[in-house]
Amino acid sequence: MRVSRWLPWVAFSASCLLAHISTETQAGDSPAGAVLRLPWVQVVPRSEEAATVVFVTRIINRGDSAIQSPRINLHAPIALPHQTITKLEVDGKAEQLTDRWGSPVLVYRQEELAPHATLTGRWAAWAAIRQFRWDLRRPMNPGAAALSAEERDLYLRDAEYFVLQDPAVRATAGQATAGRQGDAAVLDGIFALVMDRLTYDRDGKWQPAPQVLASGKGSCSEYSYLFIALCRSCGIPTRYVGGIVGRPGRSRSELPLAPKSTQSSNTGPDGSVGQANSPFHVDRVFHRFPQAFVPGIGWVDFDPTRTDRANDKRLYFGRTPGPMLLTCVGDGGPGSLTGWDYLTSHAWQGQKAKASAVRMAWWFPPPPPKVRQQVAEFRRRLASAPAEQRLTLVQRALAIAHPFVLPWLDDLLYEPAPRVAAAHACLKIGGQGELAAVVNCLGRLDDATGDRQIGQLLDEVTGQQFGPDRRKWEEWLKTRTPRTPLPDDKPESKP
Repeated sequence: MRVSRWLPWVAFSASCLLAHISTETQAGDSPAGAVLRLPWVQVVPRSEEAATVVFVTRIINRGDSAIQSPRINLHAPIALPHQTITKLEVDGKAEQLTDRWGSPVLVYRQEELAPHATLTGRWAAWAAIRQFRWDLRRPMNPGAAALSAEERDLYLRDAEYFVLQDPAVRATAGQATAGRQGDAAVLDGIFALVMDRLTYDRDGKWQPAPQVLASGKGSCSEYSYLFIALCRSCGIPTRYVGGIVGRPGRSRSELPLAPKSTQSSNTGPDGSVGQANSPFHVDRVFHRFPQAFVPGIGWVDFDPTRTDRANDKRLYFGRTPGPMLLTCVGDGGPGSLTGWDYLTSHAWQGQKAKASAVRMAWWFPPPPPKVRQQVAEFRRRLASAPAEQRLTLVQRALAIAHPFVLPWLDDLLYEPAPRVAAAHACLKIGGQGELAAVVNCLGRLDDATGDRQIGQLLDEVTGQQFGPDRRKWEEWLKTRTPRTPLPDDKPESKP
């Protein structure tokens, strides 16, 4: 589906997100333009870039009986000042919904999913992305931005992962803010305490704020839960923002073996020149960070997760991490259409169903028009080709020879007949950058022979000996996946 159908919905769904930018906003201002009229916020120099991002999620039925009522809820990019969505294309038939916070959600559903079939949700977005920096030391004008009583209640409420009445949460909030006056000073104390108490650890679990305090570690989600819990305990409205991450500054050894035409350009879609666009990569980790509402300023970004390994421990105090394509704001409580997840939710009936859910995002510099035309034709063929012609699609993808085809070639990794050939093509086109996508298909189908052949291919490419064992591959990939580079990282370093 083309931009003409989808962009008005995305813009409309963002109305409540942008309602508190400033009373100085003038008619005709874009969200970014409205923010830039404020004296206490600026775009981080050289942070603006153009990106094309494709997100894919699936429910895979690997059993011999149909799955009843499969459903995917999939967040689409939101219209925030941090990004301008110039085009959004959605594959398949999706219902359009909006959650309690105005975040757009696509809903894919069927009455049943046949044995060995897949339900896929996918969108492709073209965006201009930017990061902001706020100066909380400047005098504030309380009349410039304020929340209604209903909104304050929403952003101060308790929830499963905050547990505001927990004694440890209340005591820690008191410790963080002792002797501090004003929202900026309170936020500074909470930010510093979260930085001091937690160590980054991505173990695949989400724990509520009291358990995060007790363990002293957590992922970006758990950093966000604790920050939000402490802020709400102190009467500061907060929420989280989540999305897909670009990775600038990666070394050449970490980039895929791809044509030069896929590498970064510093020319935006409107011809403007900014920083080099983030190179092609696959994001399977994603990221969320908290925002706090400061009277007189509005919503301000904070990211203690990114700051924990920076030389400047206040680097992301009042600053957007990034680059990111944002898909969701909220707090995970009632009104969310994806629960505590900021990207997707998957559901089906039957606890004994042999099904699994997967998701992945591909980030590109905007591909050339010729490549876009070639991939558009590939997508049309993919949607209509019968089973006996699916293998020919692999050859077509190889002829295109550009990573932008990978999010659609990925479909063939989940079809028994073409999946081994598709795995070869994915790695030839995407190189090291595509390893995670190929690993992700292992064990998803009832196809031991195909898994064994793909495992052998991965062994040959990497020099490892994990074969078709997806868990071992995922642990290995986890050690190789760098955290998002910081501005002072050396290009050859792996954070």
